Amino acid sequence: MDINKNIKEMNIYPSKITRRILAYLADIFLALILGTILFELVVFQLSRLVSNYDSKVESQVQNEHSIFELLYQREILFYDKENEIGKYNLTNDLTYTFQEYLRFYVFDSEEFVQNDIFYNYYNNYYLDSDRSSKLNDLNELYLLYGDTFFDQNKKTILGTYQLKDEYKEIFSHNYIENDEMSSDGYSLYNQLFNDCFLMIFGSITDDISINDLTSLDGSLSYVNLRNENNTLENDIKNIYVIDTYISFLLASIILFLIIPIFTSKRQTIGEKVLKLERVNKRSMEYLKRPFVINIFLLRMFDSLTLLLFIPALRVGINYIFSMSLLFIPSLIGLFIALINLIIILIYPLNLSLKEITTDSIVVDSESINEYYTKKYDEE
Repeated sequence: MDINKNIKEMNIYPSKITRRILAYLADIFLALILGTILFELVVFQLSRLVSNYDSKVESQVQNEHSIFELLYQREILFYDKENEIGKYNLTNDLTYTFQEYLRFYVFDSEEFVQNDIFYNYYNNYYLDSDRSSKLNDLNELYLLYGDTFFDQNKKTILGTYQLKDEYKEIFSHNYIENDEMSSDGYSLYNQLFNDCFLMIFGSITDDISINDLTSLDGSLSYVNLRNENNTLENDIKNIYVIDTYISFLLASIILFLIIPIFTSKRQTIGEKVLKLERVNKRSMEYLKRPFVINIFLLRMFDSLTLLLFIPALRVGINYIFSMSLLFIPSLIGLFIALINLIIILIYPLNLSLKEITTDSIVVDSESINEYYTKKYDEE
């Protein structure tokens, strides 16, 4: 049928870019919700049965506890025995360890020498020929990270630099019953903890990662436990990644293929809500099913950005950024979406890759309804 013969004159304009962006964001949001639901309730629950996920996590936790026990045993880390709930919690343990460590430097007494975890490490785990050089290294670390607090002209009974007298006085209030430090004292206490203690503790753990640390009976090895946990961590991440891709694919098939292909106007939910329709640019007819498949594939690339966030409820926001197999494709998806937006802005009739490859145009439902009303009236 010759359309121009039946319809003398009618202008049909592409839909506004803002409306199309809203439809895109609506579809992405729905895909994220559906993908997350599928991940949590279906895909992950099935995969944990076939991948030994629970046993891997349990082994990982046991190894972490073994590492803590190793550090406790070798007096490189302490925990509050009156608060067992805080055990195996690195933040709690470091806070308590620092408090006990500083007790020695405030009082410089034989009674508290075992509290100096840095001395314990450098003195106990190196040969006699290396100990003096390692203690010199420790003193250098004190000057590097805590020169404000330590006096290089005075040494403790262990041979490490003493805490300056003014700070001994300030911090001593923390160890006197029914007494407490001033607000300035707490500020200095936290400064010493963050800027010096944690930095030197990090240096020691880096050294342990290279030179290893074993339990007294030789049954536990820090390096072996860490390596085992790294392997387990990679296995667990791979489970999350595979489950995420499966959930993403299923959500995309449902929302971007099944729903459009079995509806007369080939719309996604977002397009239906925003009243947008994609029609052939020449005949003004709705797209045939093969073209819907083409658009589905392009939509999947457009939607890759949501990959990163599908497992967020399970693993947490911070953890998802450590999964490069999700993070990198998500960035690629964002880049593709931006490129597509640029094409829409500069291309005639606001066409995107979807329209260019299917010879179609996106119009408002009102326009296409008006077109068909006029067309059939004139017939």
